[in-house]
Amino acid sequence: EVPYQASKAELVGKIAELVESKALEGVADVRDESDRTGLRVVIELKPGTSPDVVCAHLYRATRLESRHSGNMVALVGGAPRQLGLKQLLQHWVDFRCEVVERRAQHQLSKAEARQH
Repeated sequence: EVPYQASKAELVGKIAELVESKALEGVADVRDESDRTGLRVVIELKPGTSPDVVCAHLYRATRLESRHSGNMVALVGGAPRQLGLKQLLQHWVDFRCEVVERRAQHQLSKAEARQH
């Protein structure tokens, strides 16, 4: 799988560029074998080359691995707090449940008012 906001063509081009400039040692061939069924990039290694070393270098030198940071601040009990991802999602789900309950209660009270 290709990381978010990274294109396959860019990735294959960058790997080929690293191999041609000798910045990435131990790679014999890079092929794009993608078709309708899915994404497939084949990197053939030279004999005696450690796949772990090549993989680590690819992660460092290309966009195979990307990080996205975010400032996850939410209002909890009326006060801003910085939360972890799990806590943030839990507070968001609780908020959405509260909104749905309040909306349903409001619609019910409007329907009851119309009936009387």
